[in-house]
Amino acid sequence: MGSEQFFSLTSQDIDEIPTVLSEWKMEWRQLSRGCFHGQLKFSQFESIALFYISWNQAVQIQGISPPETIAFGIEISSQGQAIWRGFKYGNQDVLLSSNREIDLKVPAGYEMFIIAVKRDLFLKYADLQQCRLCSEDLQKSLGRANASALNAIKAYLQSNFALLEQDLDSKKIYPDAQSITQDVVSLLITVLLSMEDFSAQPSHSLQRMQLVKQLEQYMLAHLDQPLTIEQLCAVAGISERSLNNYFHDLLDMSPIAYFKALRLNRVRSALKLADPTIDRVASIAKQLGFQHMGYFSREYKAMFGESPSKTLWRSAY
Repeated sequence: MGSEQFFSLTSQDIDEIPTVLSEWKMEWRQLSRGCFHGQLKFSQFESIALFYISWNQAVQIQGISPPETIAFGIEISSQGQAIWRGFKYGNQDVLLSSNREIDLKVPAGYEMFIIAVKRDLFLKYADLQQCRLCSEDLQKSLGRANASALNAIKAYLQSNFALLEQDLDSKKIYPDAQSITQDVVSLLITVLLSMEDFSAQPSHSLQRMQLVKQLEQYMLAHLDQPLTIEQLCAVAGISERSLNNYFHDLLDMSPIAYFKALRLNRVRSALKLADPTIDRVASIAKQLGFQHMGYFSREYKAMFGESPSKTLWRSAY
């Protein structure tokens, strides 16, 4: 984080948003069918960054937050159930990542704010306000915040992004950055101290999450193979009913549907990196387990709203 800036992006390419956010090492996957439409508003100054992000499709986001940074995620609106690190949450809850893994699954039609603050700045303001933060406070992953504190920061961010958009064409510098930083961090400290930690879960819930993550890694390592529900049950050591229940609970889709989505996203990434004058759609698809081109083309177009050949040739321009 460094010089002051404001940036706004509207995109139909799910990979464009994480590319812009280069400090965040993230992979975005589309999980629902249809053309992607996303929007990013990004304000950065001193040691704090503010984000507004929205998208129309179900998306899975995995990666790592920037080093020495405390990141807060706040839902604005949702048309379904969002899941953070295996835990379901709602619009009165706050996500927290302090140099930790990002694992977020959100439904279609979702909006959220993200605030990223350098750890040393956050602790400095906490000391100035004589707020005693313990190590457990920064280890929280998800918690229910005080409603008035949460509504206060939502209203603050909404008003400031509206002002920034008005000034975008005139290239104005973000006004009074020090005051804005102090206001936002003070509001975040209040939110953090009010959070009831949801991280501690019953052992059976933790086991479900670990099993689903184990199977996800197994799927990613076997995208070129035609995995069946029986194979996945054997790997997990559980019944088909339990397996389906776990995936529907944590990802809102069946394990086979999730495996297909992983495959299609991987094919799309490969097509975007390919040379259309040399590489062929069929060869790339077959390398990732799709043997029937008619079926593959229909599923790909249904998922991303364009033919695989169009994705391939777009990479040339």
